[in-house]
Amino acid sequence: MSDRDRYHEPYDETGTAWLAEQLRALQQRVADLEGQPMVGSQMVVQDPNGVARIRLGLLADGVAYGFEIYNKNGTLIQRVSEDGQTLPRYIVPMNVMPAFLSGGGPGFRPGTNQSTFGGLARLWQGQFHSIGDKVDWSLQAYANGGTIEWRVLVNEVGQAPVVVVGPNSDSVNTDHSGTFTIPEAALASGTDPAGRLMELTYEARIAGGSPTTVDLLLLDAPVNHT
Repeated sequence: MSDRDRYHEPYDETGTAWLAEQLRALQQRVADLEGQPMVGSQMVVQDPNGVARIRLGLLADGVAYGFEIYNKNGTLIQRVSEDGQTLPRYIVPMNVMPAFLSGGGPGFRPGTNQSTFGGLARLWQGQFHSIGDKVDWSLQAYANGGTIEWRVLVNEVGQAPVVVVGPNSDSVNTDHSGTFTIPEAALASGTDPAGRLMELTYEARIAGGSPTTVDLLLLDAPVNHT
């Protein structure tokens, strides 16, 4: 008898017999599904346009297992496998090259006594695998009684840095924040930075007065996004 026909059986005042039978049938269906072997070694989730956005299991290289995430253009933006994680979201300064240091803990800020950009004027530098063309940034410029000039640069590793913020000048300690777009000129080729190893640099110099140093404090870690 089909499930549909059972709905037309004489009404059972308690309903327990019918409910118990439905429960047994459901348990059997679950057991049957659990007993099925895994089909294939890879699961791919596509968007409505048929672009693979998530790959789980055997990855695109046909060797490693893990998961991959792609953007709407089909560009790989994150991968985690047994070999480790690549393409992280957050930019973390890798090298701090200060001429002088001020503060400590969350107030840590490198400073410089240089009057020209480059060299020891390069106070923060970090690398990140890009997932998009936007970067949010936030800093505090310390003039320390003089005038500080500062700028932010970005480049694909191996390419010449491109100035994307500044140069800006401050004669008092000032907070700054914003979002910049990674320019085509900073890339080795093409226009989409997703999936590329990028480098972010903060520089400062003494532009006036006689301060011992001018300093840059990162108010928040930069974040790369689309």
